[in-house]
This record gives sequence, C-alpha cells and structure tokens, in this order.
Amino acid sequence: MKTFCEIASKDIIPSIRALIALVLIEKYTMTQIDVAKKLGVSQPAISYYFHSKRGRKAVEFFRSNRRAMILIEDAAAKIYDNVESPENVLCDICTKIRRDPALIKAISNYLGIDIPVSVL
Repeated sequence: MKTFCEIASKDIIPSIRALIALVLIEKYTMTQIDVAKKLGVSQPAISYYFHSKRGRKAVEFFRSNRRAMILIEDAAAKIYDNVESPENVLCDICTKIRRDPALIKAISNYLGIDIPVSVL
C-alpha cells in the first residue's frame, strides 16, 4: 500500500492546486499568467486546470464537498492576499485532510483508491 503522502502528491494536491487556480481566476479575476506566477507553475498548466484536463475526477469530488471547498477558497484568499506561500497553503490543506478520517474515506470511495487512514 502506498503512503498517504504518495497518494496525496499524485491524486490530491494537483486537484487542490487546480481548484485554487480556478478560484483565483473566477473569484479574483486574475489572468492565467498571473495565477501561474503566483502558484509557481506554467501558464499551460493553468490552462489545463481551467479546461479540466488534469485530475478531473478528484476536482469533481472536491467541488462537490463543501468542507474541502471552504479550505480551498480560504487557501486561494491567502495566496491572493500574499498572506502565505502556495507551498505552505497546500501543505496546510493536505494536513487538514489527513487529520479528517471521514474526508479521507470519502475521497477514497469517490476516487476508488485505497488511502491509508492515519492521523498525524
């Protein structure tokens, strides 16, 4: 079985980054280029996020989960306001998810992957 961090780096964090990018574009009317600079990724990566070409299934899950979207919207606000770095924001969200066995179980069921439920 893979560790939580292995699964998060492949299946969870990219989807969260995509949703943060979408919030920054839609709510804060930032351009793809500005979002790419803020998040430290390329503009084509932001385009892929915006057109749902990366992590579509996980993005659908997080969009449908109110608790997760609150974390994502708060993270986008912190990044927009330069309160925290994108790396710290992503780490914080990942930690909060890891500490929430119910959310891990919901992600696991939705994505059809086995995620170890171990609380920090």
